[in-house]
Amino acid sequence: MSHYTVKDLLEGKLPAVYRDKVFWFAERVIQTDEYINLYINNKTGLTAFEPFAQELGVIPVSQLASLSATTSWNTGEKPVLVSSGSFLWINGKLLVTQRTADTKYDPLAWTAPAGRCDDTPLRTALKETIEEIHVQSVESGRLWMPDLARGVLPEGTDVNFYPTTVAFPYGLDGKLVKSRTWIDNKLIEESMLWMMFSEKSNTIEFRVPLVAAIDENLLYTNPEYHTDVQAVMLEELKEMQLVPAVRQLLSEGVT
Repeated sequence: MSHYTVKDLLEGKLPAVYRDKVFWFAERVIQTDEYINLYINNKTGLTAFEPFAQELGVIPVSQLASLSATTSWNTGEKPVLVSSGSFLWINGKLLVTQRTADTKYDPLAWTAPAGRCDDTPLRTALKETIEEIHVQSVESGRLWMPDLARGVLPEGTDVNFYPTTVAFPYGLDGKLVKSRTWIDNKLIEESMLWMMFSEKSNTIEFRVPLVAAIDENLLYTNPEYHTDVQAVMLEELKEMQLVPAVRQLLSEGVT
């Protein structure tokens, strides 16, 4: 299935240096009995770098928030940010990484890989996973990455791939929703994802649950932020400072 990224949407409109500073948003979100439908605005993008919004020719996040203040995404009226990431389990443990002390939201809290979407939710989730958590064999030094991420890695990337299944290991599959992403009334992606809506940040947050099959002595690192990564049993997570998405996952009955 074809896909679009922010680079595609803003091709020729945005200097290359700014392209990773701009992300897309759902101009409409319509929930039916079967699907969450995201209708992506394909004319512009959003940026959190508000002083440069006019220079970039994109919408500042604060403007989107004001537009959303009197509407509801449940009726398809509310424009929202879209974030996506993963819950990655290896050997029954959830991989979490610690946020930096200077981050605006939830400093030093433990989180799973996630970021604002500059691509479809599933592809964004896979990109964030391989960017924020590196899984490395202690014996050989080789990097391991989820086989589902082959399509988002640069061609010729030399790594080992481990099999992954999109599922929860603890019986929460009923919490997954069917998500559809539309651009120009074309269906770009359809996926089964875990979802929460954050009123605080006006964001629909998706997570792809990944259960990995890999049996090696492993080292975990975060090469993007150079912060700690831990593989944690879910009972132990309850004693840690967590971002809202991981806290909600626990509250939904994963024990």
